[in-house]
Amino acid sequence: MWLCVQPFLPVHLFAQNEAQLGKWERLYYNNQVVRWRDNASQPFDWDQQIRDENNVVWSRDYAWQDIYGIHAALLPVSGETGALQRGWVILWGYNDLRADSSSFLVSAPEAEPCYFAALSGYSVSRLGTTSVLLWHPEEGETQAAKFGYVRYLFDTHPWNNPGEYPPYNLFCSGHLLLPDGRLFAAGGNGGLYGQVGNCVGSYIGLRLWTIFEAQNFRRSETAFRQHLWWTFFPLVPRVCDAPEPRWYPSVVALPDGKVLIVGGTQYGLDHANRDQGLLCPDERRIRKTERHEIFDPCTRAVTRSTTAIEYSGLRENYPRLHLVSFVQDGQLKARVVYTGPRTETYFLENPSLPSSNWDAYRIDPTDPRSDFIRRAVHRGDGTSVLLPNPKENPKRWQDQVLSRVLTIGGSGDTSALSFDLNDFANGQLTIRHAQLPDYFPARKHLNAVLLPTGQVLVVGGNKPDPWNYPNNVVWQTLLYTPPSENTALGRWEVVASAPDTDEDNDGIKDGTRVYHSTALLLPDGRVLTAGSATKDSAGRVVDNYVPTLYSPPYLFKSDGTRRGDTDRPRILSFSHTELNYGQDFAITYQLAGDSQGIRSVVLMRSGSVTHSFNFEQRLVRLRFLLTYPDSGSLVATAPWDPAIAPPGWYMLFLVDGNGVPSKAAWVQLKAPACSVVAEPATLTVELEGVQGISAEQAEAIESEPMTLEFRNAATGTTIASYTLPMMRPDEQGRVMLRLWSDLPAGVYELYVPPYRSWLGRRVRLSWQPGGRYSLVLRNGDVVKDNAVDVVDLVAVLERQGATGLSEADVTCDGVVNEEDAALVATNVGTQGDG
Repeated sequence: MWLCVQPFLPVHLFAQNEAQLGKWERLYYNNQVVRWRDNASQPFDWDQQIRDENNVVWSRDYAWQDIYGIHAALLPVSGETGALQRGWVILWGYNDLRADSSSFLVSAPEAEPCYFAALSGYSVSRLGTTSVLLWHPEEGETQAAKFGYVRYLFDTHPWNNPGEYPPYNLFCSGHLLLPDGRLFAAGGNGGLYGQVGNCVGSYIGLRLWTIFEAQNFRRSETAFRQHLWWTFFPLVPRVCDAPEPRWYPSVVALPDGKVLIVGGTQYGLDHANRDQGLLCPDERRIRKTERHEIFDPCTRAVTRSTTAIEYSGLRENYPRLHLVSFVQDGQLKARVVYTGPRTETYFLENPSLPSSNWDAYRIDPTDPRSDFIRRAVHRGDGTSVLLPNPKENPKRWQDQVLSRVLTIGGSGDTSALSFDLNDFANGQLTIRHAQLPDYFPARKHLNAVLLPTGQVLVVGGNKPDPWNYPNNVVWQTLLYTPPSENTALGRWEVVASAPDTDEDNDGIKDGTRVYHSTALLLPDGRVLTAGSATKDSAGRVVDNYVPTLYSPPYLFKSDGTRRGDTDRPRILSFSHTELNYGQDFAITYQLAGDSQGIRSVVLMRSGSVTHSFNFEQRLVRLRFLLTYPDSGSLVATAPWDPAIAPPGWYMLFLVDGNGVPSKAAWVQLKAPACSVVAEPATLTVELEGVQGISAEQAEAIESEPMTLEFRNAATGTTIASYTLPMMRPDEQGRVMLRLWSDLPAGVYELYVPPYRSWLGRRVRLSWQPGGRYSLVLRNGDVVKDNAVDVVDLVAVLERQGATGLSEADVTCDGVVNEEDAALVATNVGTQGDG
């Protein structure tokens, strides 16, 4: 479907300041722009040592120098304490492996058939290491704070191949954050040299995976052996077990805490022997991956899919994958979907099961021979973003599910930028395509960053081929506001252009962000951009070592001055750092002087980005209730299901009525214990007298969540409270609630407060996680006058006996009177079933 967007006037026609444009900045130390380590002739004292306890050097020359920013991720945990415990950025780049006297050739029996790839020989360097840079945006003004801390991949755990240091690097890996906050990386760059017949080359996928133990990182620890890494090799040497060799794979966080690994290349070889007249046949140049895999953090093992992937787009480099959620036939469902670069769209249901197979969205979903539903543009080197639900205070499943994906840019655009809105609601696919006006230039190698407001910031890229520096660099920065229910395609704005000057005098303008660049949301609401490592069509090297920071318009007052901490909402405290799904938690906050109250409470997953794609972007808006309007306290409810927000660490933002976000706090959505089957408990609630209600009343039930309180059975003290979404009741008035809770097994008092016209209820419950329970709620409007009052409560007591339904005494004062009726009417309304 082709649609046009409303034309936008160029931004320069208006008098605007930072409040409309935002602002770009660099890092400085001693009035000099910061370049991340390219010009450092020696490692800093706070970097990790490169010599072991025997004074043996385990690093290549100048290993601390790299283009930090080809890969980037935001870490929710570290070994630091206080304000620097969370929010470190980890970055890395090429980490070239070099041929030298310590290189050696791994013979085919050692490498084959599965260790790296189907290669007859494999040369590696003993001095090959991955260097990573860790930087915190709020550490301060010291030299270490500006230039960051270098650590290396060679410091493995001593029980994991003791004395061996892996000769590989994480360049071209796929990476995300595990539920406990550690960084997981699948595959990577095998290194120097591989050979198949006459074909040789260096693009070799790794058949292993890596975890960065972020909780062990401390600035003060610089010793060689730090135990910052887990490196996992094939379980059985020379046997074809998982994992498959992968270079450029994608990874997806799944609802049960596992990781889906898809795509990438086993190896890509060049015509390196052509000087001898030996050519490389095309069929031998590239070997694609064949299956998807599932990594389980509990067992630290990878399982391969039982069948090979049919669709070649899923076997290519960095497929754009997202976990989407939707309601279909009254049930919450989730799928992993492929949104590019190719024009067709694939999906995988039950992604944690190795037996699950990929399917395609087709024009006729009932006919497997029907043609694919296709996007209008091939988006090679473009990107895609999972968009937030537009409902700012969700009441129903439909208000919180994430079913829309923005696809934008890429090599398919030739003049102006285009985009697609891909909507997966109800298990179907609808695509709306739009072409922007000519003053929005086409671009590839762009980055798109989801902001706490739900907007998307589009930065960097270069115009399609021929790619010439600097003429084809795109400096224009865009801000996209996704559509609400009343608009079709959303709104695009031009904001401040990236810096097009060269303050470090290296010949590359500081705001250049093209191939191998990254952009990442920070906890303070700014966006970090880093990297660029490529050559243009003429062979000119375009490497950028200067990080830049963008402050969106929401960080400025209307007069263009920057907002201080007191000029934006502030989170003062919150009752829980670890949350079950659907669990209520309290937040105290302070509003800015010009604020108009709290508009939304959002959770945002830590970003993890490379090659124009962020594997982790996800914004979930929470249900919330102001304790008293503008009193500085509210009760929010954690996301209702891991299909909407997989377990792990999230940034918690409050967004006020002016669209200004707070700085982030951090909360963790709990993953199921490794010894527990990841299944929710279910509570079937039967609403007495619901038969024959109107469609409007049924919709009202669906739109009002129900609260469950688990109390100590002896003292009545509330242990945990959950507010869960309802579905429309069936013909018997039954609604099934899904409850993810890690409450230990035992006997509790379960209290259901009065719900609409139904009376509350207290029962003793023998609780088991994942159990199945049922409960009947009595209708309080027993006289059928559409009012819940003392007459109803007394009638219920007369009908049931004075001790049979004590929950009618909602004030718990031993008396059923007007006070009870008023409280019921105030809190649950007066709708009846008559």
